[in-house]
Amino acid sequence: MSKQPFVQLRMTHNVFRIFLAVVLTVLCICSCVWMYYSPEALAKAVYNIETTDDIVTGANSSPVVSKKYTAKYDFTVTPERPYLDNVGFCLNLRDNDTQKDRPDYTITVSQGEEILASETLDLESHMAIGEYGHYYFLHVEQILQPGVTYTLTLSCDNASENASGLRVYSHPSKSAEQISYFSDGQAFTPDFSITTGEVDYSLYWIPMILMAIALIIALFSLLVDVTWCRRRPSLIAMILFNGLLCAFFSLVAVENLNNSGGIFCMEPFSILVNLITYICLYLLVYAVTGSPFFSICSISILLTFGSIVNYFTLEFRGTPVMPADIFAITTAANVVGQYEIGTNAFLLWSCAMTICVCAISYLVAGRPITRKVFLHAGMRLLALGSSLAFFMFLNTTQGCIALQVPTNAWNPTLANQQNGFVVHFTENIRALFLAKPSGYSHSKVDQIASTYSSDKETSELPNIIFIMNESLADFEFYDSLSTSDPILPYLHSLKGQANALTGYVEVPVYGGGTSTSEFQALTGVSDRDYFSTSPYATYILRDTPSIASVLGELGYTTIAAHPAWGGNWNRDRAYDRLGFDDFYDISKLTDLSTLRGLTSDSSFYSFLTRLDEDSDEPLFLFAVTIQNHGGYEEEDFDEPISIYSPEGDYPQAQQYLNLARISDDAFRELTEYYSTVDDPTLIVMFGDHFPGIESEFTTAVCTPNDLGILATQITPFVLWANYDLDKDVLPEEGSIFSVSFLQSVLMDAAGLPKTGWQQFLSDVLVDYPVVSKFGTMDASGNPVEDSLDISLLQDYSYLQYALLGPARSRPEAFFTFAE
Repeated sequence: MSKQPFVQLRMTHNVFRIFLAVVLTVLCICSCVWMYYSPEALAKAVYNIETTDDIVTGANSSPVVSKKYTAKYDFTVTPERPYLDNVGFCLNLRDNDTQKDRPDYTITVSQGEEILASETLDLESHMAIGEYGHYYFLHVEQILQPGVTYTLTLSCDNASENASGLRVYSHPSKSAEQISYFSDGQAFTPDFSITTGEVDYSLYWIPMILMAIALIIALFSLLVDVTWCRRRPSLIAMILFNGLLCAFFSLVAVENLNNSGGIFCMEPFSILVNLITYICLYLLVYAVTGSPFFSICSISILLTFGSIVNYFTLEFRGTPVMPADIFAITTAANVVGQYEIGTNAFLLWSCAMTICVCAISYLVAGRPITRKVFLHAGMRLLALGSSLAFFMFLNTTQGCIALQVPTNAWNPTLANQQNGFVVHFTENIRALFLAKPSGYSHSKVDQIASTYSSDKETSELPNIIFIMNESLADFEFYDSLSTSDPILPYLHSLKGQANALTGYVEVPVYGGGTSTSEFQALTGVSDRDYFSTSPYATYILRDTPSIASVLGELGYTTIAAHPAWGGNWNRDRAYDRLGFDDFYDISKLTDLSTLRGLTSDSSFYSFLTRLDEDSDEPLFLFAVTIQNHGGYEEEDFDEPISIYSPEGDYPQAQQYLNLARISDDAFRELTEYYSTVDDPTLIVMFGDHFPGIESEFTTAVCTPNDLGILATQITPFVLWANYDLDKDVLPEEGSIFSVSFLQSVLMDAAGLPKTGWQQFLSDVLVDYPVVSKFGTMDASGNPVEDSLDISLLQDYSYLQYALLGPARSRPEAFFTFAE
């Protein structure tokens, strides 16, 4: 008598399951093939990239390349550095005559007859006409075969007799003065640069191996029916094992989009915390539905969708998705059309892996954990309680410490990579809620408020235009940028003038999150204690004192204007609660000219002047521009300004810098208009954040300085008046201070009385001009350690909570001019 087998496996005859298995197999194979040939996937495995220049001895400069001349250089790569990132050299037009015929120049990297990469130069876009050369790079981004000879070619075609050629300089230039020889007949060898890197093949192959493993398990789940012939293993154990397996592959799918090296660049304990988080999410949904299969599928799909949104948010904004962004979903929907969104190998691979997870979870589909009703109900309650307890623990400071989850508020992108997307998002949920500072009490707030008194009597009310300029940054503040023309010449020309003050404000966001800078400028709240990517939706839930409400008490008509949909960032509701009398959004703005499909600064400013002309009352205009909004990829856009240094090809940066110059011209036109106006007028303008352009460009320009992390967190501000300013009451020229203090500076510049809150902000500004999540800086520019122990800054925390917290805790006479 033969022994009964432990388990019997039979192939399914279900046509639908077979069809799903075939589709899933094709999808997984396609994603892996695409990943294999994707330069982006290969780039994840590359490290220690270095550039070798002066590779041809003695070739410091060259004669002109023209008359169908072809320059060639043969090179090889070593086994240690097989990855060829790019090749580069410096080109310059022979003269500045733009009317001359220009030949076509083609750069090619080849191996024998096979062309690896080739590109024809667009002289209008890439060549800097004038004194300096343009560093051009041909991106190859391929693994080459060590020892094999490759050829780099610069060829000149279609050259007429009057064609002006190009000089090929050494790269990079070793001296300030470059010498060229002008003999077309002289033979020469140009001096190219080769940029190579090492390759960690494990990061290249492991994703494909994991996909193969997941596919095999998924196909087994779809195509094989399992019959237990003897005692069946514990179904609970099977479901837990299946859930752990699905959690792992789901984590791999999510972090493939979130982290440059996937889960293999995360610490082991961080991976464990993420797995626990995923399982708790499964348990949470299971507690509601009672279905393990639905729980795993729904959560896995939801997390992958979230990771895709996070992927594009990182691409466009430079920072990860935060819980408060949920309140700005309509804003995202309105601006997403300004960016180019396309699929790639990572997106397809993560989607394929997620479908594999759903297929794997089919192993437990339709299998009740137990048929005992009360036991099942108890298990669901246990799942609910344990999952909620974990999430509550994760959202405490003690929990983050115990689980080794660093809370890096000043660099959320790094924290997102270290902690994993889901854990980072989850532990930031607490930011949605106001936390009462330690030591806070009503009596303490009343005691602080009692030391300040205010009187709203004033003799003159100048018109005030308060402009927050979209993505306005001053890259010329750093010495590393060189361009064919100045970017902000007018703003810089105002330095030292009697009727103007220039400097820089520290802002809380980078690449996006406009409303956060706006919120701090209007309310005086610092992000050191309260930071939200959507503060209007999380903090402004009732009438809240702001500079608008204060000026309204003084007799101003207060108007906000923004040439976009009013629902963005919840502005249509928040502005009313902040004390604005009216709000002009795009639905009320007509006949305005556009640039890249967005209202231009010049046209928007013209609208502001018309509002001023139509008003008989003192006017406070708060204007948020949109011209320089992200999505710097417009093809039909005139770009007369070229980038000389840093070296590289930065089309987004170049388009942005040209937009910034247009903004500078528009501001000059605005001040020229008000120079002819008799009514006293004060104009204040600041940038809300840095633009979301190539990170390599921003790093190259902003890194060599003493500001540290603040280097990319300061934007220019300018105060201009059609009368001389009393600079004795204003910060020094060129000062750097947090944008939270800008309203108190504005009140001083306008000669207006200040509330107790604005007086307090002025006091903090004098001693600690920068107070933010990035750190605190004293009046000497030195970083301040343990700022939470400083009495003045503790008072700042208490007063901010009183401002944003329950209305009953707010001393109205301190924040307003109320009696």
